[in-house]
Amino acid sequence: MTLFKIAFTNVRKNFGQFSMYLGSLILSVLIYFTFVSLAYNKSIGTIFKKWELGAQGVFLAASIVIILFVAFFVFLFEQLFYAK
Repeated sequence: MTLFKIAFTNVRKNFGQFSMYLGSLILSVLIYFTFVSLAYNKSIGTIFKKWELGAQGVFLAASIVIILFVAFFVFLFEQLFYAK
């Protein structure tokens, strides 16, 4: 039996666990990518200039919060994944 067949059999038997872990990773990357794309949108920059807010500081603080949330989210799912 080759290594590929062993890995494929393992994934097929534990598909539910792997799909949950993969789904959480995809969701985390999607949340961060959406936020970063909003941060570099020119319309958002115009709104911050209109309101006289420092967009750079607001997005930096929000980016740190999102990174912490994503790290916690991934860590939580990793622990659940390894427990099973």
